[in-house]
Amino acid sequence: ASVSTILSVTSLECLSITGDCNGITERWLRSIASPHTIQTLRIEGTCSCHQWFRDDVSIRWNSEFAERCCSLKSLSFRSLVLDIDDSFYDHPGRAQASSYECMLEELHLGSIAFSLVSGSLPALLPASSSWMHLKTLTIDIREDDVNVLDYLALLKIVQPSLETFMVRGEKTTRAMDSSLSFFLPSTE
Repeated sequence: ASVSTILSVTSLECLSITGDCNGITERWLRSIASPHTIQTLRIEGTCSCHQWFRDDVSIRWNSEFAERCCSLKSLSFRSLVLDIDDSFYDHPGRAQASSYECMLEELHLGSIAFSLVSGSLPALLPASSSWMHLKTLTIDIREDDVNVLDYLALLKIVQPSLETFMVRGEKTTRAMDSSLSFFLPSTE
C-alpha cells in the first residue's frame, strides 16, 4: 500500500526503483498517477554479470510508457535484463512521423543485457527524432558484452547532439569528446 501511495503523488519528478525488478517494476511503472511529471527515472536491478540469462527479463520497456513520460530528462538502467518492444518505433525515414517528442538529455546504461527477443536500443524512445536532445550518454561495458552493435546504432543517431560520452569497462575508463572519432567512423 505504501508504494501505491508514493506513486499516486501528482507532482512526482524523480523516481528510483531498485531491487529485484522481475515482474513488479512494470506494474509500478503503469500505476504512476502522473508519469508526465517525471523528469528522472532510475531502474536498478540485482543481476550480476555472472547471473544473467538473456531470457530472464527484468523489465519490458515499450513506447506506451515512454510516451506517458513526456517530461523525462534523465533515464538510467543498471544491472538488469532489458526487453525493448520496438513494434511502434518510428524509424528514421519512415513515412509517418510520431507525434511524440521527448527532451531526454541523459541516458545511463550500466551492466545491462538485452533479452533474446528485444528490439534495438534506439527504440527506448518511440521516435528517432526524440534522441536529438541527448547530451550525455554513459555506458558500462563488460569485456564479454554482446550489446556493442546496439550501442553503435544508438551512437549513430545521437552523435550530432551528444556533448559527453563515457564508456566505462571492467579494467579501463575512457572519456571521449563529442566527435566520437575513436568509437565511430567519420561522418565526412
